[in-house]
Amino acid sequence: MKYVILISWCLLFSIVAIAQKAGPWELKKDKKDIKVYVRDSPDSPIKQLKMKFSVEASMSAIVLLLQDVAAIPDWVYKCPEAYHLKKINNSEEIYYNIVDFPWPLDDRDLIVKNILVQDSVTKVVRSESFNKPTYIPEKEGILRIPKLHLWWEFTPKGNGIVDVEYFLSSDPGGLIPAWMINLAIDQGPTQTVKAFRKILKMPKYRDARLDFISELGE
Repeated sequence: MKYVILISWCLLFSIVAIAQKAGPWELKKDKKDIKVYVRDSPDSPIKQLKMKFSVEASMSAIVLLLQDVAAIPDWVYKCPEAYHLKKINNSEEIYYNIVDFPWPLDDRDLIVKNILVQDSVTKVVRSESFNKPTYIPEKEGILRIPKLHLWWEFTPKGNGIVDVEYFLSSDPGGLIPAWMINLAIDQGPTQTVKAFRKILKMPKYRDARLDFISELGE
């Protein structure tokens, strides 16, 4: 666990350095308790995305859902298939998923390495994902996504309320113009957040209790 925390802090410092070169966040949408922000990326014409919202759930419910890779098709937008490639420990895993793109575009796939850390004092949980495009060979007829950096940060506020911040920087690859991607950059993540809120209420997640996750006040 100490090793995972050290890696996570190193990644965090790298992210801060990159963020200092990125453009300022601009509010794109403020609707139904979800605030959507975009900004220019320091290394790509495709904008970065950030969303802020709240959920009513335990920290265990949230973590169980995030780590339930087989359930990704139930709530992640246009992801019809997902499965584990390697479960390293409670804090680190690698998984595969397919992203359904509309015809005539090729579907995409990606290999994701996820690292999850909880602050022992604040109980804030950070789940951070990076793609590993060469981890397994590419599949015929499916385009491998070349870039992905995604993180969720969950801050418990008391009375079962958790503030959530979501960040996405990605490039789907292929010949899709950047302006077209930027135009609809929040469509998939917004639908994902709506489904995320809904599925957290299922008894499987709502009643979960993970021994490696602490709740506020514990």
